[in-house]
Amino acid sequence: MRKHHHESGLAIATVLMLTTVMLLLGAASTRLVIQSLKDTSKEFTDHAQASNVAQAGLQDAIGWFKNQDQQPVQAPASSSCADEGFAPVYSDDELVSETIDESQGIVRDYQISGNIYGRYIVPRSDCSTASTQLVRDVSVQRAKTAGSSIPNGTVWSIFSEGIVYIRNDFTKNSDSYSFNTGPEDAPNRILSRAAVKSEIVRIAMRAPTSPVSVTASSGGHTFGSRCHLIGDDDATSAINYFSGGSLPSATLITPGGLAMRESNPEQLTTEVFFGVTDNELRGLSDRVYTNVNSLPERLPFSITYLQGNFTFTPEKPLAGEGLLYVNGNLTLKNNSNSLFTGIIYVTGQLTVGRDNSLSGAVITGRMNCNATSGNTSIEYNHNIVRNTQNRLGLYRENNLSYSIIEVE
Repeated sequence: MRKHHHESGLAIATVLMLTTVMLLLGAASTRLVIQSLKDTSKEFTDHAQASNVAQAGLQDAIGWFKNQDQQPVQAPASSSCADEGFAPVYSDDELVSETIDESQGIVRDYQISGNIYGRYIVPRSDCSTASTQLVRDVSVQRAKTAGSSIPNGTVWSIFSEGIVYIRNDFTKNSDSYSFNTGPEDAPNRILSRAAVKSEIVRIAMRAPTSPVSVTASSGGHTFGSRCHLIGDDDATSAINYFSGGSLPSATLITPGGLAMRESNPEQLTTEVFFGVTDNELRGLSDRVYTNVNSLPERLPFSITYLQGNFTFTPEKPLAGEGLLYVNGNLTLKNNSNSLFTGIIYVTGQLTVGRDNSLSGAVITGRMNCNATSGNTSIEYNHNIVRNTQNRLGLYRENNLSYSIIEVE
């Protein structure tokens, strides 16, 4: 009997001991899991910060390209390497300096919090390597020069590396603003790296010289007597039509003795007129819409891309300015009182009813301007055209090309 009690006691003690061990192990395991989650969370946070730093470098580089006096940005004529066009310049004056290390490219440090700093490096090419993790002129590779007048410097590939690090050495160089040591130099310590890559494109927009340019290779154009095509002193004709098609039928008013037609212009396809494909232009646009009801009351001065057929009515008129690109048909109904200033490009048919006014220039596949009463005016204005070209033709990021990549 005593032996039985003794064995029972041992069993209970063993169970208690095992339970205690399991609890201790469970607590330790829980602590490990919690610590692992904390470490993972910190790793994600550091990487996200590094990605933000890299993105800041990308935007700085785009600004650099936009601010150059020479447009498009190209290598010197004496250079055999197109990539040498990207050459940021260092200065002792922090306010005008484009980088803290021009031998590398665009390099900048900035404080994130406390002694946590970010550095981005947008590396220039020395033309001795085929690495894609550099800033490169890729116009030829994107077929922006072969068989056309579009120059080098139209398309640039931009790589930007972001580094998040702990700065422990705050010694400055003689310029009093750049640090004497880099993120990788002790006692500084790198926490995370990330890199982004994207392409920028300069839209080489042509300058139309007529109120209306039609691009379709066959007829089907109608211009009624109340369709007023108006041109300023720089206009060459009232209608600029592709000579491969039949003459537009036209009974129209052209104030100022403007010639009715020009018979042999270049066919202004999307790629000829803008220097980019339809899909590329969509990626470069400020706004993309697929439904007329989603448009704001007035389009701001920007590149607006409309996908599909759009009809504007008295209840929903077209209003705005800038560049309007319609991949489809555009209809301005009678009495819609639509008013647009800038350049309108329509791949399909543009139908304009009475009491609508367009200023700048219109390029369209086919045209139907046949108001039977009231008046409709399409006015060519070279100042509006040039302003649209100059302001919207600057370098733009192609959003379709953006990617986050591994650092080599």
